[in-house]
Amino acid sequence: MIAFLEEGNFQKLKSVLLDQLPQYSVGNYLEDISSYYNHDYVYKTSHVRKSNKDIKLIHILLDFS
Repeated sequence: MIAFLEEGNFQKLKSVLLDQLPQYSVGNYLEDISSYYNHDYVYKTSHVRKSNKDIKLIHILLDFS
């Protein structure tokens, strides 16, 4: 998942994401993996799927504002 912000308040977007995203992940867990990719604002979550295997998502935030 990649989010591009062209206009608006990036810090507010980041704050809302970090506050809201964990509630949709396994164990309310959000991992900051920014240092692994040498880029700020990279996060990993895991999500349960009933009919398939659980999935892992990498969330990358890019600020173009």
